Amino acid sequence: MKQDIVNFTRSCIACQKTKIFRHVHSPLAEFKVPNQRFVHINIDLIGPLPSSQGFSYCLTAIDRFSRWPEAMPLTDIRAETVAQALYSGWISRHYTELYYFPQRISTDRGAQFTSDVFHSLAKTFGIRLSHTAAYHPQANGAIERWHQTLKAAIMCHTSVHWVSALPAVLLGLRTVFKEDLQCSPAEMVYGENLCLPSQFFVQQQPQAADNGFIKKLKTHIQQLRATPTSNHSAKPTFVYRDLSVRSHVFLRVDAVQPSLSQPFTGPYKVLSRTNKNFIILKDNKKVTVTIDRLKPAHLLLDNVNSSERKLDSPGVDTPSPTPSAKEPEKSAMPLPEKSPIHTRTGRRVHFPVKYRDFVS
Repeated sequence: MKQDIVNFTRSCIACQKTKIFRHVHSPLAEFKVPNQRFVHINIDLIGPLPSSQGFSYCLTAIDRFSRWPEAMPLTDIRAETVAQALYSGWISRHYTELYYFPQRISTDRGAQFTSDVFHSLAKTFGIRLSHTAAYHPQANGAIERWHQTLKAAIMCHTSVHWVSALPAVLLGLRTVFKEDLQCSPAEMVYGENLCLPSQFFVQQQPQAADNGFIKKLKTHIQQLRATPTSNHSAKPTFVYRDLSVRSHVFLRVDAVQPSLSQPFTGPYKVLSRTNKNFIILKDNKKVTVTIDRLKPAHLLLDNVNSSERKLDSPGVDTPSPTPSAKEPEKSAMPLPEKSPIHTRTGRRVHFPVKYRDFVS
């Protein structure tokens, strides 16, 4: 009886949707490192920025293999404008220079990246689109973190407009030495670093022919390998144990809500699950959500959708057995209906299935 009381109190839907005990913080996932340049890129938008030469936004992109960055100024962020900038600023440009088409593009769920125009562009060039889960920018962290570096570099050029400073900023970010790569993004792309403006004024001394130069150059290029991105802080993780077995979950609402709004919605049925993402049935649609927004739902059998689990209620009429010829005449009378039992406050009592046969 004690366990039944515990299960009943834990299954209060309103309480579970309102009370917050602890949020889920799952471990960071690792992305597979691509084996070629420019085959997997991350893109995003920044802005609105202060208007400069008619531009207020930027389409940013970064290659996961070489960390080569790009930033393309935009006048607006309509789907057609973003698609045109991606085609001219990355796809066409890098194919012309290096004959590389991106095979996969990771983006968030912005309206520009989920539009029909953007999907048509990807389909034309055989590009596979990967969208992050809603309210989970960490999945696009490769480009999100670079935004901080880009904005900090632009803000250092206070005397010029940011559009005018952008080429010099990108040149510096492409030639900067990265500790994890042990080289610069330019070296990963071209095999050698770019010539910086300061080197134009340095008198280069002619070097004697070195028979081992070509050999050293080949060895150096062969040592350039893609390195997985790393996280620079170890945050504590927490995941409910019940999340791996519960059939239903509650979804946290991360959008701004009016006062006294419940922070969770649901419960929703779980269709499939991984270590980082769940696929749930929300409004008769399959929705992919991150595990960090979920909490397990404790439900009684009678609180689950009746179309999925139907239980016989104590108040349902029980059909009378067919009278036998050998039974006395009074046995042919219909059995009295079992009236539902109510408490003093008017709440209907639901007995566990194993005890229903003993309830009179």
